[in-house]
Amino acid sequence: MSRSNGRKRIWFQHSQDQKIKKDTPKMIQATNAN
Repeated sequence: MSRSNGRKRIWFQHSQDQKIKKDTPKMIQATNAN
């Protein structure tokens, strides 16, 4: 149980990183526009 729980946490962290990477260019463009 703890092993699958750790794997799920790693997958969640990975998906969060992917989302941040995808959103970062938009945030940079927003700060550059100001």
